[in-house]
Amino acid sequence: MELQEIDVREACARMIWNGVYDQINMNSFNFVNATFDDLYQRFPTQAEFDVSYDIIEYNQPSLLFGMSANDKPSYIDAMVWNPEWDEGMVRWQFRSFLARDPSDAEVLEANADFLLNLQTADIQRYILQSDEYAGF
Repeated sequence: MELQEIDVREACARMIWNGVYDQINMNSFNFVNATFDDLYQRFPTQAEFDVSYDIIEYNQPSLLFGMSANDKPSYIDAMVWNPEWDEGMVRWQFRSFLARDPSDAEVLEANADFLLNLQTADIQRYILQSDEYAGF
């Protein structure tokens, strides 16, 4: 049996596209808010919410982050295949290791390393090598 590797982007998509996530976030309203919070470390703007809700609830075709989406699978693709997701990964690591949001410059620097091979270890290395990280 051959093991297949997946990157963190695919792991996030699979996390959202499963029955447990649906049980926790029981309706379209909660699902949209949860995906934005979990992936981007923020809640959607009203415009983002309205478009996302219509995609999930009514399968209404629309553009989300420049990508066409018309159902839950295409919504998830739009959520994980855009630069906002990359920034969300950096924010998540900064909040986990330093308990603060990164500055814009830190997002750009950490994102540059991360985008080379989509390894969260690259973001973590950036944070752990900083003078600010104390190891707790």
